[in-house]
Order: sequence, then structure tokens, then C-alpha cells
Amino acid sequence: LLLVPIGAGETKTLKSERLHYRNALWFPDGKRLLVMAEESGHGARTYLQDIAGGPPKALTPEGVNGVLVSPDGKWFLAQGAEEKFLLYPVEGGEPQPVTGLAPEDQPIQWLSDGSILFFRPGEISTSVSKFDLRTGRTSLWKQFAPADRVGLLGTYEVSVTRDGKLYVRDDRHIFSSLFVVD
Repeated sequence: LLLVPIGAGETKTLKSERLHYRNALWFPDGKRLLVMAEESGHGARTYLQDIAGGPPKALTPEGVNGVLVSPDGKWFLAQGAEEKFLLYPVEGGEPQPVTGLAPEDQPIQWLSDGSILFFRPGEISTSVSKFDLRTGRTSLWKQFAPADRVGLLGTYEVSVTRDGKLYVRDDRHIFSSLFVVD
């Protein structure tokens, strides 16, 4: 796992002799990573990795992958083997089920105060919804209407700022020609 500075500085390599890294997410403190990795012969799970070094600490059982880190860094949203979403306390303890998100929902971002999750309903969607963790209610946040709908496959990726004021999206189109030759 490489940490590459966007300015001056040296690239740092985080190694674990026993883990194969799959994905990593930053904690708000910029000193830790939520890492999805697997040991040889085992399923993927979520680990806490300090960028100063040291061995990663397992946070979930096998088959549970971290998805988002809370703004305060005390919780992370994970999706388990049964496709259900859970809130895990970083410092240990029992995970809390998140009722109201469907297995196919794609979490995007946590609002700064930690109360709202932005998510895409389904893998390829032209909308983003909000899920209120306090009430369990879901509501539409943005419906995207691309100017050019020709060949539109859908909106594949969406990123939202923590204040919910800005977003970027990746609309995918496919343009093809069919030729028939005798």
C-alpha cells in the first residue's frame, strides 16, 4: 500500500507480510486508514492501519467490508456477508444494524455532522438519496438529468462534499455503429 504525497515529500510504503490489501479509506485525522484486506486462505475483512507503522488491527470478521468512515472517526459503515449494512465502533464493541438501506445501495458520503448518509439507490442510478441515521428515513437528494441522453447507460460514480453543497458525477454513454454487410 503506497502513500503518495500530492506535494513535496517521499512516497511511503505500508507493508504487511500476511495481508493482501484491496482498498483503503482515510480517517479524518489523516493518521489512520480503514483497510480492506485478506490473509492467504481467508476472506476479506476490515482492518485499522496506523500510517506511522505497526501491524494492522482486525476490526470485523471475515466477509465484512468497510465502506465509509464517520466524520468524527469513531464509527465506520460496513457491509456484511449477508449484504446488510452495519455501523461499527472503531474502538470496539457491538456493531449496530442500519435499517433503511437496501443491499444494493451504494453509500457515497457522510454529512459533516454525522447524521446523514448520501447514497445511490442501486449500482447504476441517475439519482442520489439521503438517509437520516437518526430517524431511518430516506429522501431524494438529487435527480440527474443529463443534457445528452443519447446512449446513456447511467451515472456510474458520484462524489459529494461533506457539506453536501458540491458534487461530481460520471455519466457513461455508449456510442456504436452497426454495419450490415452482405
